[in-house]
Amino acid sequence: MMIEFEAPDEIVLLSGFILWHHPLNGWDLCVDKRAAKRVDKYFHTDFKEKPEEIQKLIVDSWDLIFDLNFKHKRFVTQHKKNRSIQATLWYIRKEWVISATEY
Repeated sequence: MMIEFEAPDEIVLLSGFILWHHPLNGWDLCVDKRAAKRVDKYFHTDFKEKPEEIQKLIVDSWDLIFDLNFKHKRFVTQHKKNRSIQATLWYIRKEWVISATEY
């Protein structure tokens, strides 16, 4: 079902759709070369198995998914052709619904 609705701006969270996969999969978005190099050493290591300082570098880098103008050569493939913004929210009220279509 596809639901078309209009929600108040203040409850909507916008993020880069492709970049969202980085925190989802435990990948980094480090743009600092030194940090990226340190993190890359642990790429094939499960997130919980990485040293605490590396986990922190990764988690801190995730804020970039909310920068809707974020561009960096390290992540150019994610942006070049598939740049898209997603909107997420915790709930939808019935009075916001404009239409609902089954397909």
